[in-house]
Amino acid sequence: MKKGKVTNSGKIILTPEIVHTGSIRVTTIPSGATVTIDGKNEGISPLTVKGLSVGTHVVNLTLAGYPSWEKKVEVKSGKMVPITRFLKSIMPSLKKN
Repeated sequence: MKKGKVTNSGKIILTPEIVHTGSIRVTTIPSGATVTIDGKNEGISPLTVKGLSVGTHVVNLTLAGYPSWEKKVEVKSGKMVPITRFLKSIMPSLKKN
């Protein structure tokens, strides 16, 4: 959306609205991990969290039976940060002899 400004001569000048937010797209394998960003529960993977302020955010993933995972990511204006994480089970695998 563009914002407008009326000049003294009555002309309208349109200027693009600056976007000051970005988004993070989280995909986990397996899916179903709880996604927390900056300590706030955002939902279950896969998901996209929109409207995040520009800057550094801490993303945390938790899923029962898997070690938790945490990473700092940089969100840029109007951009989407993709995160794909393969989670490794902490449960011992059963081996057949």
